[in-house]
Amino acid sequence: DTGKIDYKNIYTYINDYLKFSNYTIEYKAANYMVNTYGLNIDLIFNELDKVMIYYSKPSLIKESDLKKIVSNPLDTNIFHFIDACICKRKKEILSLYHDLKIVKVEDTMLIIMLAKEYRQMYIIKKDSQDNKNISEMMKDTSLQEWQVRKLYNESQNYSEKELLSSIKKLALIDEGLKTGKINKETALTNYFMDLFVS
Repeated sequence: DTGKIDYKNIYTYINDYLKFSNYTIEYKAANYMVNTYGLNIDLIFNELDKVMIYYSKPSLIKESDLKKIVSNPLDTNIFHFIDACICKRKKEILSLYHDLKIVKVEDTMLIIMLAKEYRQMYIIKKDSQDNKNISEMMKDTSLQEWQVRKLYNESQNYSEKELLSSIKKLALIDEGLKTGKINKETALTNYFMDLFVS
């Protein structure tokens, strides 16, 4: 529970969220996020997840890098796309994917983020079956409580086998894209089609 978020404490939420993964952020970079997304903490956290993938190891997040990475709020954002995939909302997935391609979001980024979501759901599902509590799940996934609860709810719609299958399929697509064995334009579209029949 993030409680009441306002312009006085949102910087604390941003700093705490990053500190959890050993990152820090310039004040003007945090300010850029707040000016861009207002008090929408879900969107801010989602964009910070992308930024952390970009840096790949704990470091200071700079405003100049942020501007290259984060989505323009007018663009369709990855947060809704991932959510639509997880919930198998067919029309929404294809519409959002089309919009993301217009603003030149790389398929590789989508694959990384989607696979990460499935992996975390799998860990949480296993943990719940092992009767682990929320604190243990947070530790196992390096996520905050609100994220664990959200992913726990989403994981109830999947079997372990389905989650592992999705992770494996995305890994194969990623490998195929990197080696040029898979057509860039159809790889994820074919994956979405599989989603709808599963």
